[in-house]
Amino acid sequence: MEECSVFRLPTAQFVQLLKSNFEIQLRFLRYLAENTYQSYLVLNSLTTKDATQQLLNLLEHLKGPENTKRYSYRIPYTRKEIAHLTGLRIETVIRTFKKMEADNVIKIMKGRVYY
Repeated sequence: MEECSVFRLPTAQFVQLLKSNFEIQLRFLRYLAENTYQSYLVLNSLTTKDATQQLLNLLEHLKGPENTKRYSYRIPYTRKEIAHLTGLRIETVIRTFKKMEADNVIKIMKGRVYY
C-alpha cells in the first residue's frame, strides 16, 4: 500500500485535465480497461453452474497472481460473505469447501480457509 492524495474535481475540470495531460489520460484509460477486464472475468466466472468452479474462480481472483504458494493465502471472508459474492447458498459453500478440502485444493484450519 502506498501513501497517496485524493482530489475531488468537478467534471469539467477533470475533462480539461485529461485533455491537457496525455500521460494522465493514458494512465486513467489503462486503469479503466484493467478494472473492466477484471469485472468481466469475475462476472463471467459466476455464470458457470458448477459450485466448485465458481468458488475456485473467486478464490483465484482473491488470491491474485502474486501468491503462487499453496495454502499461503487466508481468505478474508466468512462463508456467508462468500455465498453472497457467488450467489450460492451458504450450505452449498460449506459442502463444496469440505469437498475441496478432501481433494487438497484448500485447507481449513481453525475455521479459516486457506488457498
